[in-house]
Amino acid sequence: MADAMLVRVYGEKPIDWAGGFDLQKMNDRRITYIAALKAAGRGDLASLMAFVTPKGANQ
Repeated sequence: MADAMLVRVYGEKPIDWAGGFDLQKMNDRRITYIAALKAAGRGDLASLMAFVTPKGANQ
């Protein structure tokens, strides 16, 4: 849903959730992604936002 809003509503590029990694395979990127999702489920969105923010982006 977020990707569709970014593209259709705001004309922005979609979020690169995988960051070039295969999230089907268990790797550090997937472990970080799952931990971020669990934290978001508890109401803490900081980890998920960090996960989807490109490295070096101004915050």
